[in-house]
Order: sequence, then C-alpha cells, then structure tokens
Amino acid sequence: MALHFCKTCGTVYDDKNGGCPQCVTSAVMDEVYANTYTPPESEMSEAEIRAARKKSWIQLVIGLPCFIGFIYLLFYIFKIVKGG
Repeated sequence: MALHFCKTCGTVYDDKNGGCPQCVTSAVMDEVYANTYTPPESEMSEAEIRAARKKSWIQLVIGLPCFIGFIYLLFYIFKIVKGG
C-alpha cells in the first residue's frame, strides 16, 4: 500500500483505484457540465439489471418481515423462559 501525492491538486491518495480521486471526480464533473459525459459500459445487460433489481426487492419484502418476526419470536421465548 503505497501512498502517492498528486502534483495537480495536492491530494495524498492510495493508487488502488487508478489515479487521484479528486482529479478524476473534477474531470467527470467538467464533462457533465459540458454535456459530453457518457457513462461507462455496464457489465450486465438491461434485462439482467432488471432481474437483479426485482430479485433484490423480493428479498427485501420477504426478508425484512421474517427478520422482525424472528426478533418477536426471540422476545416471546425469553418471556416464556423467564416465566412472566
């Protein structure tokens, strides 16, 4: 893990992600302001993204109430064990 110093903006950064994060962010923002920014290509197709999003929502809608029910079950068991 080597830290580098950006000579342009003076930021100290780790070189894991490819470059100075402040300079990269400012370059992207300049492109956005000039309406020339094109987002990078996604590794997933539109149908795969839609399926993954749907799967995540189903997991949330089912999993969260099950987790809350599990917590209620624990409190109920503790109440029975305690005897009150």
